[in-house]
Amino acid sequence: MYQYGCGVEKNEPEALKCYQQAAHKNYAHAQAALALMHDKGLGVAQNHLIAATWYQQAANQDYTEAQCCLAFMCKDGRGVNQDAQEAVKWCRKAASEECASGGYASAQTLLGWMY
Repeated sequence: MYQYGCGVEKNEPEALKCYQQAAHKNYAHAQAALALMHDKGLGVAQNHLIAATWYQQAANQDYTEAQCCLAFMCKDGRGVNQDAQEAVKWCRKAASEECASGGYASAQTLLGWMY
């Protein structure tokens, strides 16, 4: 709510604190949100290395949005070494119809683009 100003005044530093607390308790959605804030520099200095680390933690918990974001980072070499094979690996996981979300469309698109 702090990140977007829903019901409270928008306060990205406060959102960051809330996400950090939940991320350290291994909550994948918070890890991905925290990664996004670092990736885009929202309420914190932009840091792709920290973003990639949080995306990785959420991706390892089968959080498809984080898998897709990590694939983009691997493809572009942001926060991680550029590695097309690693990008394809994460795309396949997120794009799979067998994943919890039934196949993440952005990952399916990126996978097709990479092929």
